[in-house]
Amino acid sequence: MLPVKHLAAPWVARAIIVAGALLITLLLVGCGPPPPTASERLERASQLEEQRDLRGAVNEIKSLLSIEPDHVNARWKLGLLYVKLGDGASALKEIDRAATLGLTGEEVTRYRLHVLLMTRQFEAVLLGLESDTLLQPDQRLEFEAQARFGLEQFEAAQTLFEQLLDRRPDRQPPRMKLALIAKQNGDLALAQHYLDTLLERNESHIYALLYKADIALRLGDIEGAAQGYKRANELYPGWLAAGLGQVRVALARGDTDAAETLLGPILQRHPNALPAIYLEAVAALQRNDLKRARVQAQRALQGSPRNARYLLLLAAIDYVEADYSWAQARLQQATALGDGWSVAAQKLLAASDLELGKPDDAAAALQPLLSSHGQDPQLLAQLATVLSLQGAFDQARHYLEQTCALLADGAALEAQIGVSDLADEPGRVQVSDPFS
Repeated sequence: MLPVKHLAAPWVARAIIVAGALLITLLLVGCGPPPPTASERLERASQLEEQRDLRGAVNEIKSLLSIEPDHVNARWKLGLLYVKLGDGASALKEIDRAATLGLTGEEVTRYRLHVLLMTRQFEAVLLGLESDTLLQPDQRLEFEAQARFGLEQFEAAQTLFEQLLDRRPDRQPPRMKLALIAKQNGDLALAQHYLDTLLERNESHIYALLYKADIALRLGDIEGAAQGYKRANELYPGWLAAGLGQVRVALARGDTDAAETLLGPILQRHPNALPAIYLEAVAALQRNDLKRARVQAQRALQGSPRNARYLLLLAAIDYVEADYSWAQARLQQATALGDGWSVAAQKLLAASDLELGKPDDAAAALQPLLSSHGQDPQLLAQLATVLSLQGAFDQARHYLEQTCALLADGAALEAQIGVSDLADEPGRVQVSDPFS
């Protein structure tokens, strides 16, 4: 029999080999590059940000925070990245966390108020301004003006924006907001003035171009609107609102083929864009394809159940199908939302009243429009019908003569604007870009 030492020898050899291999592996690992430091990760995040890889930058910062959750500069950087990504809730969370960790200063206050505006926390902005001691006077003025605007305190906002414009004539945002307030107040000439002065300073200002084109469409200047939307498309190809503006122009012209041709590529790029789906329904209504119009209008309403304009379109479809009671029910739903009336909605309500044999109700819906839309031949023709039913034949003849005179001058375009009015967001002004 062999000695025990001879039996154990092979196992000892193997153990030595395994141990040596493990040692070599450990040595190799030890010789690898050390993990990146916090400053290196922050630098890498900045590089990714410069390359417009914002998500990559966010992931880099998150990796750092998984190791050092109280790294104040990382929290601040992450908050700023979320601002750029448009994620206001996450941005506010990170900026507040950085402030809790000790970060202070004018820039922190300014960004925090900016994010509160982003997230429509307007009362919180005003509250923050009460305790602020760091912002410059012009900054305080602008934040308060934006908050008042967001709260629909338009008179106070207008005063503040005018003060800001007097102090800083070069500033573009006050002009834009003053234009929106003027538009909201129905003073389209003043709105155009502010937009024109803004475009003199920055001819490629996309929102000024879009709003100016929109006002032109409201005023029946279809060619002016067409030029404005075309210019916006040239400067910003693929911008959704500019493309939809061209569709609205085609609809206002009654050119359904052109509208549907323009909508095709837009819907390919943005298949779930509710304004595009909505305009597709308007085009189908113009073509008298009521089934498709209803399907697309209901699809839009399903995506935004409290949208007054989608309800108005469905009411128009109900009216064309002679379902006047349903049309009026939808119109009442739309007004209950508090989003205000459009001219098209009031004319539609009056038309439904006439069909239901209620000329007095129709008159009540139409009379308030005369002061602001006295040159609308469609409105005047409706009033003539109402007055004739009420037996006021002389007044009816007067409005019919006015209608004929306007139509002779080519003002029939104003009647077509009823379609684009339906494509417009009635009522309250939005702080954020309403076209995005």
